[in-house]
Amino acid sequence: MSWMEQINPATAVWRGVQAYAAERIAELTTVCTTVRSSDAEIRAAQAAIQELQALLALPGRIALQAQQRGTTDRSKGY
Repeated sequence: MSWMEQINPATAVWRGVQAYAAERIAELTTVCTTVRSSDAEIRAAQAAIQELQALLALPGRIALQAQQRGTTDRSKGY
């Protein structure tokens, strides 16, 4: 399975990724809101949440970039 098939929002693989990411974000949010968590644990959880959110935004970002490239004037070299 290619990477394009894996990040296609219509596939079961991507729905599994979304479910995992949502579950993991919920767990990490708990770490961030627990009084007993250290500053290092909170920072690590926040960084992991940002990475998961970036992963979830990937199909939209790729579609936007493809759309932008489609409207670019290639004769000017960009």
